[in-house]
Amino acid sequence: MLNIVGGDLIVAPSVDLWLAAVAADPQEAQRRTDWWRNTNATMRALAVRIDGHMITSPKRGGTWSVMANDAGVCRRTFAGRLAWAKERGYLLQITEGSTPRYRSGTFRGLLDDGLGNLAAEYLLTIPIDALRTLGLDDEQVAELIREPEPQPMIREPFPAMSQEEWKEAPWPVETLAVRENCTPRVSGFSPRASEPLSARDARDTRPRRPSASPPATKPERLWSNTVTPGRKSDRLDACERLRYEDQTLRGLSAKYLRSLLRPLFAAGATLADAKYVINHRPDGRPWINTDPPRNLVGWVRHRVSTWFDKETGRLAAPLPSQVIARADRRRRAEQAARAEERARLEARRVDPPAELIGPLRARLEAVAAASRERRKASVPRQAPSRASRPGTDRLRRGWGPPVPAADAAIGASVS
Repeated sequence: MLNIVGGDLIVAPSVDLWLAAVAADPQEAQRRTDWWRNTNATMRALAVRIDGHMITSPKRGGTWSVMANDAGVCRRTFAGRLAWAKERGYLLQITEGSTPRYRSGTFRGLLDDGLGNLAAEYLLTIPIDALRTLGLDDEQVAELIREPEPQPMIREPFPAMSQEEWKEAPWPVETLAVRENCTPRVSGFSPRASEPLSARDARDTRPRRPSASPPATKPERLWSNTVTPGRKSDRLDACERLRYEDQTLRGLSAKYLRSLLRPLFAAGATLADAKYVINHRPDGRPWINTDPPRNLVGWVRHRVSTWFDKETGRLAAPLPSQVIARADRRRRAEQAARAEERARLEARRVDPPAELIGPLRARLEAVAAASRERRKASVPRQAPSRASRPGTDRLRRGWGPPVPAADAAIGASVS
């Protein structure tokens, strides 16, 4: 069985061997001393925070901020060394670091998945080619690549009973030896005290929260986010997609959700508008309460009702799609006005007479020539440079072919 995790990488047998392989990287030998100092400090900060499987543990402080502070480097330098180690094959990223705000499925932190901030986890690996640079022969490399075979589990036999113990056992009952530390205890069960689950559910009348992650299947027809559903079937399709994308609304059926969002769709709201209304106030501020609602029906009805005026029944603020449409109409009107103005100016354009073009062109050329003469006169003249020694002109020009004049000057000076 080979100890190969992917491609030509093996799990590091020990921390010392891993640090030695990193320090002996042949392709980075020309690096400066300060670069290697920061690299070794970063690798040591990783090495002291691993578990028995050669994986960095967040419980031991395996986060970027803690490890960078321990290594004495900035966060940017620490990230650069990690990227270099992953590219060279000394690290294999197992888990990516994430926060509830940027993790998928939390709606930018509005839903709490209970995971908190997750730190990235890395596996210490060594490329097979790097083992040979450490001075190991083929047998040692083969021994490191080969993973030891797992040992079979051997269970201890139960102790045999003596003749005296057999005599004390009641006859004709057969008694087997039982070890209390291996046999689990069985809790008492009374059939009279138990009752079916359906009876418990019928007796319990307390309001229940919707499931945090009920099963959701992708609807056959995904309603567009930018189209206003007009018919009842269209609104039902829109609510199906809304339930599929919003984890909180899965506690309601599509028909019930369509009934709650009926005034919103009647006002011309699109599916994207419905998502915005549920998560934002009319002034554009998001709702600060992100906990799962106790009464999901009242929660949706309250957030939708805040967007309507209680006296007139109209929208208290324009919907996002209406704001975009209004800006689009204004932009199109400005474009049409500019096109009309350009057409009017083009219609008023008149070509100059032909007898005036020649004198005007000659005058422009004379003005350009006079301007060039003034620029030349205003440039200060450079003082002649000091005579250089023979043969130095080639050094000034670079390592090019020798100039005949310079060779002649050198020959004259030697003679």
